[in-house]
Amino acid sequence: MKNNIIPIFACFIFRCNNNQTSIPVLDNGQVSKLEMNDWQKDKYGCLKLRTKELAEKLIKKNNLYEKRREDFLQVFGEPNETKQEGDKYVILIYYFDTACRDGKLQKDSDKCYANFYFSNDKLVRDVYLCE
Repeated sequence: MKNNIIPIFACFIFRCNNNQTSIPVLDNGQVSKLEMNDWQKDKYGCLKLRTKELAEKLIKKNNLYEKRREDFLQVFGEPNETKQEGDKYVILIYYFDTACRDGKLQKDSDKCYANFYFSNDKLVRDVYLCE
């Protein structure tokens, strides 16, 4: 009987589900390293790990508004594209929710863009577009 109680108690603590241990959820609102790694790992949006919601959460929880581009890049990694809009903005563009085959973007396929606008090297706006 004692031997059966320990595994049940362990499952209660570690949230076992079908003999698998789930990743602990951070209840204090912090973004886990796993979430940051998911964004960076999903370079072209093929894995469907990048989402608008995750981007917004990463920005909010890391207090990235009005932070330098260097701080932003530590969280989001290198963008898929960078554009200059006049003298006012540098826009870092990340793909998400893309159509892929074998881990590569399909030519002329629908995709979404997360556009992050920097003015004076600080994040000032984010815009999400799909086509």
